[in-house]
Amino acid sequence: MKKIIFTFLFCTLSFWSGFTQNQGEAIYRIKPVTNLDSIFSDIKGDNKIMMINSQKKLNDFIKTQTFKLKFKNGISHFKMEDRLESDNEIANFKFFNSIYPENYYNHLKKTNFYIIKGFNRNGYLVMNSANDLNIVLKDDSYNKIINGYNCSLAIMSFSSENSTYDYKVWYSKEINVPYGPSIYNGLPGLVVQVKEPSGTLFELKSLNFSKQNDIIVNETLVKITEEEFNKIVKESLGKFKPN
Repeated sequence: MKKIIFTFLFCTLSFWSGFTQNQGEAIYRIKPVTNLDSIFSDIKGDNKIMMINSQKKLNDFIKTQTFKLKFKNGISHFKMEDRLESDNEIANFKFFNSIYPENYYNHLKKTNFYIIKGFNRNGYLVMNSANDLNIVLKDDSYNKIINGYNCSLAIMSFSSENSTYDYKVWYSKEINVPYGPSIYNGLPGLVVQVKEPSGTLFELKSLNFSKQNDIIVNETLVKITEEEFNKIVKESLGKFKPN
């Protein structure tokens, strides 16, 4: 869980000053992390077994879902699409929201932030610092074709608790919008694919430039730091008891 939480960081490149005003939406698929034992390394005994089994069921659910990225006027919003058709899907969706963020918001001109749903009644507005993240553009030319898009590679990395985590982010300069799924924003092109250290894979499936409603963030939620939220999650997971 710790490594999943660590992935909830947002970035904005300091050199990006001319972001486009285009608006539209992109659809992504997510292949979830498979190395569950390391994710739940802080949890012991029966609680760990319960969490791993629950995560496996959740992974199967996530792989069948699509995730939508909307963007307009320098703001992006990333969330899972509400396309639930059965009681079982609804139950899995509620479990998903109890552990993972339901909404990611990124503003390219202001302080980065996102909303975490879960662990309280309405959710938290968790603020993050872009200073924790280092971004290196590995090649200025196209060096990989993914789903028909010419892509270039960026490495996003940060250090925490004496460890460094690298994220391989493939973006297409042919699509001149600085957005991406989850936390991956601010690059000189739309993010097409992300591979996280945990093994989780984000991949662009479709893109549509179309008129969007204004993207509004719920500023009434309780505002906390990343460190405060991580502590809440850790304490909550420690309270899980097997049936």
